[in-house]
Amino acid sequence: MGRILSFWLSALILSLILVPDSLIAKDERLEKAWKEYRFQAYATAEMLFEDVKESAVDKKDKQEAKVGLAMILQFDQKQMKFAKAIEIYESLIDEGVDGDAGILVKSLLAESKAAIGDIDSANALWDEVISNNPSSIVAHDALLRRTMVNMKSYDTTSTHKTMGYLNEKREKFPEPSRKIPSLAPTIERVMAEYFFWNEEYEKSMEYFLNYISVGMADTIGYGKRARALYRVARMYETIFNDTVSAGKYYRLLALETPSDQRSYYGIEKAAKYGTITADELRKMKFSGLTEEIIQELFSTKKKATSQ
Repeated sequence: MGRILSFWLSALILSLILVPDSLIAKDERLEKAWKEYRFQAYATAEMLFEDVKESAVDKKDKQEAKVGLAMILQFDQKQMKFAKAIEIYESLIDEGVDGDAGILVKSLLAESKAAIGDIDSANALWDEVISNNPSSIVAHDALLRRTMVNMKSYDTTSTHKTMGYLNEKREKFPEPSRKIPSLAPTIERVMAEYFFWNEEYEKSMEYFLNYISVGMADTIGYGKRARALYRVARMYETIFNDTVSAGKYYRLLALETPSDQRSYYGIEKAAKYGTITADELRKMKFSGLTEEIIQELFSTKKKATSQ
């Protein structure tokens, strides 16, 4: 269980946004520095941030450059000098940083505190960010980071308390949409996994369905969309014995994500449960799905139905 949890959380953290576009200031060197940062060209980014910090006239530009330098200290695996990053973040808070940048600084300070084992201080900072800024994507990110730090394994007292906090705070965030889902799909997925591994399957399904409703392929990624549709279909089929609903989601898996390898399993199951037709498959022109295979799929379905 611990290995599965570790793998999931490692994958999750890679998907989080570290540099909201709204933080890019007017100095073009900062824009170049953030681009280098995103490509993990930290030495070049550090040079540009340092240059802005020393020579920029605008106070906000100087502050943003300091944020960039602290983030390099915090996230560059060759450095990971948390104490120095903490020093910069705390100096920025003392100076006073406005807007999203100020929210981000507190969240990053919290994560740095957590990295050195000061979980209580980290939680206090994250709580402030989350409670005071429910409309900010930085607060949504902070909620996820707080959750990851405080989770142990899915069935511990600490995790139950952490997930209760996550559920309470997420309900105060703005309602997500398919067009602008923010980090809602990720939050829904965390909740779904938690209830699944605690064998609370009805609650797990509720959150998986929420995840699917707001997490479209163009926002969460093609593979994640396919994986979620497959997971829901399998749960309906193997846990709830609901082949009607299973067939519905196998159909979506086949039609929405035809390039994913799981779609062929979806085709077979959708054909079995009568939620897709041979003509639909012919029109889709799936790679490798010959007329002979299509006929075999549906003749097998007819045989199974007649028995």
